[in-house]
Parts: sequence; structure tokens; C-alpha cells
Amino acid sequence: NNGPNMNTIRKSDIFSHWANLSYLPRWGVLLLDLFIVLVSFTISIVIGSHLWEYKLPDLLIPNLGAQAAIVVVLQMVFFWIFHTYSGILRYSTFVDIIKVILAVASCTAILIGVNITCRWMHMPTPFLTTSLIIYLFVSTCLLFVWRVTIKTTFVYISHHNQNIKKVLIY
Repeated sequence: NNGPNMNTIRKSDIFSHWANLSYLPRWGVLLLDLFIVLVSFTISIVIGSHLWEYKLPDLLIPNLGAQAAIVVVLQMVFFWIFHTYSGILRYSTFVDIIKVILAVASCTAILIGVNITCRWMHMPTPFLTTSLIIYLFVSTCLLFVWRVTIKTTFVYISHHNQNIKKVLIY
């Protein structure tokens, strides 16, 4: 059998390159985080609009694309303020998760504040408040899962690329 076996594939340059990465580029982390924010906002709009049977023309900004753009840009600002994109994702810690929670909660609080101000001024609200609350939970969970997945993947690859000898300490 001259074909490659699993150990040969694991030791190939493809896997060793990923195991030796010390960090993911900041722009890559930020882009993936913003993609997750967009997915989270879409999920929250679908759930929130079906939950209360809202009609989109009742909103100040009826275009979902414009709403999504506002959320993504505002969330990017809070990611920048809290530096959630920096650091080594494969060593994500509790502090990194708290930064993500604070960034998402701050963005949501600003958007809910805008909704409250619009209601106070007897204007249509720009966003569904129910969807914003759902967004808070969905985006926090997805961003947390994304970081845990990266960390777990790096641990798995790095442990399977090394010749680790099992020892018993007596």
C-alpha cells in the first residue's frame, strides 16, 4: 500500500501551517464577526416580525437592507471601541467574551434608545424593539460559539500535529 495514510496527511504542510498560526488577522476576525452580526440581525428580524406580526411599512426605515447596514456599521464601531477583534482567538478567554457581550449590548442599547426617542417624539421607530432584544441574545450566542469553535479547532489541530507521548506520573 503506497497511498498516504492519516499520519502523513496530518503532518503535511497544510495542517502544520494552520497549527503554527499564532493568531488570526484582525481584519479576518472583524469581517467574520460582522458576518455573524448580519446573520444574527437577519434571524432576529425574521423571529421578531413573525412574533408580533408587524407590518414593515409601520417602521421609519422600512428597507431591511438599510436597517442591516446601520446595525453592522454601529456594531463595527463598538467592536472597535472594545477591541473585540484583536488578540489571539485561539487563546480566547473570559475577558474576550465579556468584551463581545459589552459590544453587542452597547449597540443594542443605542438602537433601543433611538427607538424610545422616536416614540417619545411621536415618530415611527426605525427598528422593531422585539427584534433588537432577540438580536442581543442571538448575536452574543453566535459570536461566543464562533470563538469557542476557533479555539477548539486550534487545540485539536495542534494536539494532533505533535507526537505527544502519554506518560504516567507516579
